[in-house]
Amino acid sequence: MRKSYFLILFIFFPGLQSLIAQCTVTITPNSPVAICRGDSVMLTASGANTYIWNNAGSLSSNTGATVMASPNNTTNYTVTGTCGGGATGQATIQVIVHSKPIATFVFAPNNACSGTATNFTSNLVNGTPPYTYAWTFGGGGTPLFILIRKNQFLNYEGGTFLF
Repeated sequence: MRKSYFLILFIFFPGLQSLIAQCTVTITPNSPVAICRGDSVMLTASGANTYIWNNAGSLSSNTGATVMASPNNTTNYTVTGTCGGGATGQATIQVIVHSKPIATFVFAPNNACSGTATNFTSNLVNGTPPYTYAWTFGGGGTPLFILIRKNQFLNYEGGTFLF
């Protein structure tokens, strides 16, 4: 009588794990990224063959390596990438949304004549100092750029300013 035997052989190869598909997904720009409400930022994923993004309601698309994010509030986006062999990887980025600053300006006296000193006063809401103002007074001149920190006052003399 003939007998049959089955032999199961397990062979371990050093470094076998490196043969298993891995998928490392990254997003640029680096997290976190800040924008003003109403603005957009381009998010680009890399490291995989295909990509699926969450929070698609505030993205230009829920698939693809590059999407435009236009959130109204601070939002975390996660992208899942699929590589060869079916391996997947994920990356997350936070887009911080700030309110746009609103600046108003008044000057006194409002009936100034040539040679008369005039005080310009600004009020800024939703901003974080230091502020940079670009004062343009007309007449085709170059704008005057001034960096002002919170509660800082300065005097500027010279130039022709048309009202």
